Amino acid sequence: MPPVSKIQLCAIDKQPPNAQVAIATLQDLFERRHDALAKIAAKHLTPERLASIAINCVSKSPRLLECTAESLLASVMAGAAMGLEAGSPLGHGYLVPRFNGRKKVMEASFLVGYRGLIDLARRSGHVLSVEADVVYQNDLWTYNKTEMGTTFSHVFCEDKDPGDVRLAYAVARLKDSPVPVVVVMPLREIEAIRLREKKSGDSPWDSDYAPK
Repeated sequence: MPPVSKIQLCAIDKQPPNAQVAIATLQDLFERRHDALAKIAAKHLTPERLASIAINCVSKSPRLLECTAESLLASVMAGAAMGLEAGSPLGHGYLVPRFNGRKKVMEASFLVGYRGLIDLARRSGHVLSVEADVVYQNDLWTYNKTEMGTTFSHVFCEDKDPGDVRLAYAVARLKDSPVPVVVVMPLREIEAIRLREKKSGDSPWDSDYAPK
């Protein structure tokens, strides 16, 4: 694996000494496990790119800097095995820091983002397209579920403040079915998942909950 890029070196230089050590340790681990990462990663991913994305992500998060290098590598490998980039700006998957009470250390885990789930669904060959969106209080929304299928209408509010999140929905069009699959999730279900997932530390529920 080649040495870190100029951008990465700049990011490392701006970190406090302890953070620099953590990043250097992670870089060294990626170099030593290059072949293992190459073997498990999907064909369109390279160990160099995966390492670069992960190091850039970790350098921007104090909580991830506290995680063990081994757990960060394991998280990246978990994503790579599915063809997803852990920590990528694409939002396919997230590196999430959590405290391991049994080991008394911070560890990272890989959390698949909704864009990653969509990517996996498309790659299966059974799904033609997937769309997901959020409905706000001031949007116009109608929803009807019958034995003939589900219909809905969503008109976005053009005001500067559309109000609070009301619900979310996804529409999947399948290869062998003329009727799309529509799933609607009310706010109470969204919040229940968020509270289960957000145990401690940084979370994509904080940074990527829903844009306004």
